[in-house]
Amino acid sequence: QEIWSTDGTPEGSRAVTSFGYFEPFGRSDSNSHLLVAGNRAYFLATTGLEPAQLWVTDEAGSTAAPLARICAESDCISEQQLHAIGSQVFFVGYDSDNGSELWTTDGEPAGTRRLHDGCPGWCEGGGTVLANAGGKLVFKARREEFRDSGIYVVEAPWESAVSLYDELRDAPTTEPNSTPSGAVDGETFYFAAFDSSGGLEPWVSTGSPATTYQLADIFGPQEAGSYPSGFAAIDDTMIFSAGEDSNFDSFWFTEGSSATTRRRRAVCSRSPS
Repeated sequence: QEIWSTDGTPEGSRAVTSFGYFEPFGRSDSNSHLLVAGNRAYFLATTGLEPAQLWVTDEAGSTAAPLARICAESDCISEQQLHAIGSQVFFVGYDSDNGSELWTTDGEPAGTRRLHDGCPGWCEGGGTVLANAGGKLVFKARREEFRDSGIYVVEAPWESAVSLYDELRDAPTTEPNSTPSGAVDGETFYFAAFDSSGGLEPWVSTGSPATTYQLADIFGPQEAGSYPSGFAAIDDTMIFSAGEDSNFDSFWFTEGSSATTRRRRAVCSRSPS
């Protein structure tokens, strides 16, 4: 397996890499491990002799070179994803001093760096990209002082991330190993998160703590929460499903405020489990 480039003709089709290795791209066929940003292609690969790395082609698409390690081992590619906003690429990178954290690159070695250190020192701070909200990157990462994960926003020039965690309201957070369900409508990001009462409910944000709030406490003051999911934007309305009780999920509609968040009807029965 190799990376190839083409101009659409047999004469203009050629191999860009020459790994000579059986599975340089891991065992996953996900296209989230290959993307084009600006005039370059980025991909995850291993030579088989060293840990997996992020690679980038030159602008002509004729050669490729590694930019950064993405994990301590060679078989982690299936667990990774690449994301881009314009020509800027985001990924989970790894070094022996800091472990796994969210990194960014402009395609040059000098422009490849750790973007967020959610867990200083060697530990798994990680970074799961949730959305591109109007040119802002929304992601979740471990919070150093807690065992859960916080939600963060960063924008160009990609120097430092803003935590949407509000110490006064103690929200929103996520479980460390969960990926919040969410969707974007313009610059507004809708997602599922916990508040200080422990329930998983629908939230909305435009990228700052002051504009981040819970849309509704659908399930009431209980730890379980309504577990909203399936967020989808239709015109100016965001639709999602959530459960008012432990038995049924319902369709909910919102225009981005608590006052406009309303239930339409029950749509299915929840599994007893």
